Amino acid sequence: MFTAYSKASDEVEAVDGDSAVAALDEQRRTVLLEIEDKAFSYFRLRAGIVAAEQALRLYRDRHRSSMMLRASAAFQVISRGAYRGLATQPDKDTEVLIGIGADGSSKLAQEMSKGTHFQLYLALPATTSSPNLELLFPSSPRTS
Repeated sequence: MFTAYSKASDEVEAVDGDSAVAALDEQRRTVLLEIEDKAFSYFRLRAGIVAAEQALRLYRDRHRSSMMLRASAAFQVISRGAYRGLATQPDKDTEVLIGIGADGSSKLAQEMSKGTHFQLYLALPATTSSPNLELLFPSSPRTS
């Protein structure tokens, strides 16, 4: 579009004052309107993409919290207290799983030992496969 605009502007400057000038000026204005229309379309699409990504992120955060709490409890039990829970950290377009050690330190899942890795990946599906697992791995402390 910019090339067409530049070409039209150059042609307007090169022509002497007759009807060709008016035609070229009209062509230049048409190109400017097309550029503006395409720019607005791009920004509307981009804003829609950003809004959809944010909505998806919020949905995941809301619905993941109870599963993450149960997975943290399961991981604490399976690791025999070596880890007190799990967390996630955003990384570009995805999230990275992090183990929170009993001493408060954190370790990326990919940095864990092979055995701890197995414990972690046992804890994750265990919290989603049965509604009765709330009894084994409660997501919050019971007060009664």
